[in-house]
Amino acid sequence: MGKTVGLSKKQIEIITAMATKTAAEEYNKMQQGQKKKDHNWRLRNIKLLLKNYRNLKLYCDEIEKDLHILEPFLELIGGRALDIKGLTETEVKTEAMMKFVDAVLYTYEKSCNEGTEEDRRRIRIVKDMYLKPQKNTVELISEKYNIDRSYVYKEVNKACETLGVLMFGMDGIEDIFKR
Repeated sequence: MGKTVGLSKKQIEIITAMATKTAAEEYNKMQQGQKKKDHNWRLRNIKLLLKNYRNLKLYCDEIEKDLHILEPFLELIGGRALDIKGLTETEVKTEAMMKFVDAVLYTYEKSCNEGTEEDRRRIRIVKDMYLKPQKNTVELISEKYNIDRSYVYKEVNKACETLGVLMFGMDGIEDIFKR
């Protein structure tokens, strides 16, 4: 057997301090990476909601029509009338989500209308691009507002940043300050 060499108390303290510092740095890097992923996930979801807004609203409108058509028949056969909305979880969740989205969009629009001319133009761009029943192309919007196509996308991105704050609260605010 060979001779065993022990570490001094000072050496153990130095190694422990270095290991702790390295572990803390790695943990912070991992946290920053996760926050960036969360930010990207939130922005992606907001953009998906905007892109699919018309279809989701149509879907909710159809649900309402279907429920109103079914209600008299259920009353005739002795069924419960207004608790039909519980037919499927997906329909209820979609309708609740769209009510939330509409409330957020209302708040955002109100905020923009009380802001600068740039803010007011930004909400009009978002509405023209995603919210109005008539679909518009980026080319039409850029011509309408006399701005470059790339600026239309920049305005949409700025709107999504603010919508992220309104939809996700403090997590959305942290996204803005962490970048």
